[in-house]
Amino acid sequence: MIDELRPGMVYEHSRTVTDKDTAEAHGSGDLAVYATPALVALMEYAAKELVKPRLSEGETTVGVRMEVSHLKATAVGSEVRARAVLLEAEGRKLSFRMEAYDGEILIGEALHERVMVDAERFMRKISK
Repeated sequence: MIDELRPGMVYEHSRTVTDKDTAEAHGSGDLAVYATPALVALMEYAAKELVKPRLSEGETTVGVRMEVSHLKATAVGSEVRARAVLLEAEGRKLSFRMEAYDGEILIGEALHERVMVDAERFMRKISK
């Protein structure tokens, strides 16, 4: 239901950083700090959830592009928050601006694109 998707819509999601979220655990680094892959997943989750209630039955979105900057290290135990803002809905393509925070400190920012797909058809195509 793309007509229900309006630029400026916002969704926020918070979580506590655990040992499973560290660069060391992800293999993306050697330190026990919040990993860039975990940051990306948090931001993608916020974008996905922003549009999810407005999709038709059987539809979902898939991420196709992300330009991300991880600006500041974050310790295990910190509460991190991702904020996704819908910039544009053009056909099946959705564009987002995202930010992530540790408290009030900006720790990451990104531009992200997702595409609306029919979930069943999408899965059929990749299983061939």
